[in-house]
Amino acid sequence: MTIGGGFLHGVALVACAVAAAAQTGASGRIWPAGPPPAAVVDVVDVSAQTPAMRLTLTMLQGLANRGPRAQVYLTHPGPSDAYWLEHLKRKGYLRASKALAPADMPARYGRCYRKVFLYDPALTGSMNAAVMLGSLEAGLACSPDDALRVAAGRPVVDLRGRWRTNAEALEWARQRLLPRMSKRLLASMNPQAAEISHYDYLVANRVFTFWITGEEKSDGVARNHKAERAVVEKVLRASRPNIPVAGFWYTGADPGINEYTGVGMAGETGQYTLVTSLCGSISLLSGIKVDWPAAVRRYQARMAERQAPALDRSKVYIAFQFTESGDSPFYLQHVQWKQWQDPQRGKLPFNWNVGPAVLDLAPAIMERFYDDATPNDFFFIALSGAGYNHPYRNLFGKLKEPERAWSEYLRQTRDYMRRMGLRDLQLYTDSWKPFDRKRLDPVTLRFIEGIPEVRSVELGMGRDGELTGDNGNYRLGSRSVLVSHCSTRWDTGFGSRTKEQNIDWLVNDVRAHAPTARPGFMHAMALSWAYNPTEYAEVMRRLGPEYVPVTLSEYVRLFNDANP
Repeated sequence: MTIGGGFLHGVALVACAVAAAAQTGASGRIWPAGPPPAAVVDVVDVSAQTPAMRLTLTMLQGLANRGPRAQVYLTHPGPSDAYWLEHLKRKGYLRASKALAPADMPARYGRCYRKVFLYDPALTGSMNAAVMLGSLEAGLACSPDDALRVAAGRPVVDLRGRWRTNAEALEWARQRLLPRMSKRLLASMNPQAAEISHYDYLVANRVFTFWITGEEKSDGVARNHKAERAVVEKVLRASRPNIPVAGFWYTGADPGINEYTGVGMAGETGQYTLVTSLCGSISLLSGIKVDWPAAVRRYQARMAERQAPALDRSKVYIAFQFTESGDSPFYLQHVQWKQWQDPQRGKLPFNWNVGPAVLDLAPAIMERFYDDATPNDFFFIALSGAGYNHPYRNLFGKLKEPERAWSEYLRQTRDYMRRMGLRDLQLYTDSWKPFDRKRLDPVTLRFIEGIPEVRSVELGMGRDGELTGDNGNYRLGSRSVLVSHCSTRWDTGFGSRTKEQNIDWLVNDVRAHAPTARPGFMHAMALSWAYNPTEYAEVMRRLGPEYVPVTLSEYVRLFNDANP
């Protein structure tokens, strides 16, 4: 075994990495595309492998899928990967596939890696450093227990003992690796967790990857939350604004820095979050070519078939949506396809929020939802545009040129809305706190004036303060765009109640915050983790005929008819 050393691979490899990044950036897309699939794709079921071996094989998938053709599709635990594999075959996006045993994958793709990096399994910093080194130097990160299985005579670089703490490993990677990594995105990923299926894409694109230990898991020494965060903050400050942070800020095994803190911290230095930690085979899916303009035309033609209701001044018009879901590509890949099979889906008007990153990462998945949408399935852009950020929490506040960053972010959001053919936009407000319009309306106006195609803006992942249907709708901007606050609240207790009790809770929350005037208008959420289309249909049945469900486009038209 080779101990220490071997960290730098040479100027030629660095030049290749920079050239590749420049080439993909020229396409105008935010997320780099993978190469098109090979004529025959190897399908490897890694669901029964240990987490350590899954990480190694997922890395190998990323190396193998760099091009000129994507050759490997992995199936991880759960039914989603197998479901989408069959869909890709039916659509003809994969022409042929064959099963490959996990044990045979290192030999089959041995040409794709030249060395093995042994990491310290106790240190996330050591693990991510090994992954990044592998992405730069055509190597595999490997646990000590698996070295013999994958090395096969190749040099083994032993990183154990190289760093005493996660913060030391992070700082070393920041100084030695960050300048050589992609400038287009970053990633927050916990390699000790089960959520490792996204490493293929990160490896394929040489993405700088970090993890901040949660305060609950911090021991102040090897795992030091404060020290690790300080290094990551340096990384964020050194990175370009308006690039994504892939992965996520916490996992079930380690709460990490937590979602609210991580999204806000990155937002101040200009980066936004995309929850991709459970996405799988994106190194292949991102290279599939979809005629997206045609899919948009088909969807818009179907929506034009709707028989919109006429204004009835005795009714409450309610725009229901699933919230806490569609902004995440992993939700679309692993959860929404199940919601889509619900027999009540499409029976009543419903609004589905979607994050535009899926157009780059997995266009065939979003095409499936567009093509299978009924005239009652209405899509709008999820919070908060091109990526997940908190616009009302000092977004871009630590940049020297915040206005320039704002302009670029609005341009990105506008471009994606045009590509998706969508005109309604949801923005994250600050954790259900009272909404001070005098202070915060200027932020809302940035989106309204900066994206002239915006038809309506939906605010919040739950009721802000005590806003109701009486004061939660108003117009803003030179075009009098309708702004609609969510009138219902996130159901924090859904996990401790029966489905029947959850339905009653939502019905009561709607009634308690419904407008007193008629006609009334309210924007409501059904927490995506708690409800399905069948339960939504039951909520509407119990609310009775006084409440009329509508799409967001109908909501805007009816509101304007009632308030000329």
